[in-house]
Amino acid sequence: MTLIFLTLCAYGGVHVWGHFNRDYETVPVSSVNLKDSVRLRGIAVRREQIICSPMAETELPQNGDRLSSRAVEAFNCDVQGSALFFENSDGYEYLSPEDFEYMEPHELEDILSSRPKRKRGKGRLVSGFDWYFAAITDDSSKIPPPGKCRLHFDETDSELPARLLKISSPEKGKLLLLFRLNTGGEEYMSLRKSEAELIFSEYSGLMLPVKAVHTDADGTQYVYTLTAGKPERRQVEIIYKNGESCIARESPEAEALKEGNLLIISENKEKEG
Repeated sequence: MTLIFLTLCAYGGVHVWGHFNRDYETVPVSSVNLKDSVRLRGIAVRREQIICSPMAETELPQNGDRLSSRAVEAFNCDVQGSALFFENSDGYEYLSPEDFEYMEPHELEDILSSRPKRKRGKGRLVSGFDWYFAAITDDSSKIPPPGKCRLHFDETDSELPARLLKISSPEKGKLLLLFRLNTGGEEYMSLRKSEAELIFSEYSGLMLPVKAVHTDADGTQYVYTLTAGKPERRQVEIIYKNGESCIARESPEAEALKEGNLLIISENKEKEG
């Protein structure tokens, strides 16, 4: 499991940057956004075909154009219905989503390490609106079950909604995962070999050290903040815990813990006389 924004881990060194009052060791409360994710290596796959057309290059469509079924017929290929036209081809057009139905992780590893010979052509046609990402992970400890999820590719700026379709049997600690996506645009249709993050949980709130959180007999959790030089109790709801750090839910209530409050970590043992 990877934590994108390892802010919580930095809390272990809170004494380095903590604010020291005469009687209390404090630290300012800050907001944080954490995402639990798994690192992936894979390849984008579509229903596509390299085209060789008798047309002059001046008659070729523009890159990214969607062609009608009648226009596709002019290329004399096996693609049925409408399709997107792209100028580039890389030799992986032979792959289809069905190829990964029973594929093992080591077979995908072979594909990712291969360099297919480029075929000559005037581009490729991509049919359908869905595309796929077949990937390998070395971290199988917390893979979510098939269903909706999000992927963040290294080449893109935003997270994409996806559906996890298949999880292979483990092979030497590795898993093969197959995802389906339908986000369009040349940026994604040109994607091929890539690394990505599978994001399966996200937490937003206030970052706190565990040692600053107290619990009543009835289970109520609270912290103390330093307000006008005096301790003030504030109730909190912990929604995530990781070792010595945790995240509390933010609340709009006026008396709730807020970003910028001085959180009391401990009482100083050595006080000024």
